Amino acid sequence: MDIDYGIGSGCAIGTLWMQSTDNNWYEINITGSSGSAAVYVNQTPFTWQDNSLGYQLLQANGGDVYKVYLSGSSGDVSMSIEQTPWSSNLDYKPYLFMRSATDGCFYVVSASVSASVVSVGVNQNSKIFLNW
Repeated sequence: MDIDYGIGSGCAIGTLWMQSTDNNWYEINITGSSGSAAVYVNQTPFTWQDNSLGYQLLQANGGDVYKVYLSGSSGDVSMSIEQTPWSSNLDYKPYLFMRSATDGCFYVVSASVSASVVSVGVNQNSKIFLNW
């Protein structure tokens, strides 16, 4: 497992920084632990200047690549995934490797397609503890 998949611009391994549609940057990580782990978007924006596009490209179980992005404004920011495959497969990731703020373990966040609906979720059986 390549832990680089979970690294976002300017942040520690297991934490992701993404830009929302309000042009502010937000920190994303996992909350909860195995069985109840979920993606968590910190609702407090912070100042960050970066050349990245502010979103991630994830490959789903069917092989297509989808754009994962943040939408909303402070207090109502959520992670979303486009329902149409991304036109370019450049620089995509098969998953994100993210750390839980609750138990300190890492979890795999991936995209999947089921009944023509694309979703992004936390694999509840992917709990990994890394001791640096």
